[in-house]
Amino acid sequence: MTVGPIFDAAPRPGKPTIRLAPYAGVAGAQMLHIVPEGRYPSTPPTLHGYRCASPKRDRWFNSLLARGDVACPAEAVMLYRDAFLLDGKQVLASDTTAVAESYANMRVTEAVVAHHHAQLARIARGDLETIAEAGPPVVAIFNEACMNYGHVLVESLPRLLHLEAAGIRRMRLALPAEAETLRPMIGFALAELGLEAAFMPCPAGSIMRVPALHWVSSVARHEYRKSPTLRRLAERLRAAVPVQACGARLYVARPDGARRRVTNAHAIAAIAEQLGYRVVEPSGMPFGAQVALFAGAGVVAGPMGAALTSICLMAPGGRVAMFEGGNCDPFFWDLACLSGHAFHWAFTAPATEYDTALLDREMTIDPAMARHVLSALAG
Repeated sequence: MTVGPIFDAAPRPGKPTIRLAPYAGVAGAQMLHIVPEGRYPSTPPTLHGYRCASPKRDRWFNSLLARGDVACPAEAVMLYRDAFLLDGKQVLASDTTAVAESYANMRVTEAVVAHHHAQLARIARGDLETIAEAGPPVVAIFNEACMNYGHVLVESLPRLLHLEAAGIRRMRLALPAEAETLRPMIGFALAELGLEAAFMPCPAGSIMRVPALHWVSSVARHEYRKSPTLRRLAERLRAAVPVQACGARLYVARPDGARRRVTNAHAIAAIAEQLGYRVVEPSGMPFGAQVALFAGAGVVAGPMGAALTSICLMAPGGRVAMFEGGNCDPFFWDLACLSGHAFHWAFTAPATEYDTALLDREMTIDPAMARHVLSALAG
């Protein structure tokens, strides 16, 4: 079994770094439960309007689309004695070595390293909160970016299945401050899995010394790899709700004020309605209602955004289309591969060299392209 880090923060000569180790290799680590490696097939998407202004980016993208099956590393429930929990997410062993996988979704910049060393200084002088050992187990399941619906659905909630398998059904669940708005969603998943949790708020900047910290290893590398554990979670959630309108067509609109605004959103939504799609904006819906909505869908389309993550809640065999502005982010295609859906990838602008500014760039969807893609998807 391969049990190792999901990224490498190599030290830079002459500069401080973060002392990292794989999750099973730090001081005081005890493995309580392990799930063997898995894999899922990678099915090439159908591309619409793809053009690329960068030969380097084009080579990378085509190489990505030609990948074989996706290999998933082992996943585990770990127990760390006398550990430190930073912001409810990052884990340090008793000797302050950082558990590498708990730093998922973080770019190890100089600012991050400086903040880490400031946290170590606080630990050295005892500027922290000590959590009482008496009571249900203390559990950590969240990564950086846990304010985002898609990150929590894909990267955090599947870990609850491993806690269940390890016999941890009552817990104190560390809740980072940025995940607070998603507490109802997390609570729904806990309840449907038959788990009880007292939320343990972790304010920004918090450092907690935990005598016995139960941490669940990563179940995704955000853009490129998900986990069969997510597929099992989706099956459990679908079974827990009354499914709406089996085989329905959904067009998922972006919420007002969201990043990546669609400049002609109303015109594209009108085309979708003409083609028999139900136009929905799910962000204001309770999570259980979202599960029921997508569980009953056979066809889902929309611009790139967190709400499209719910395609993993559809029954396998669905058809999905995403409109995006040249970012080439494989997250949703990879999610469709895991979930067993055909994926149509529609580009509203030429692909360029990657730039974080692309995450905020507005897009205009050509009405003719929208009609063509939505018609092809509906069959």
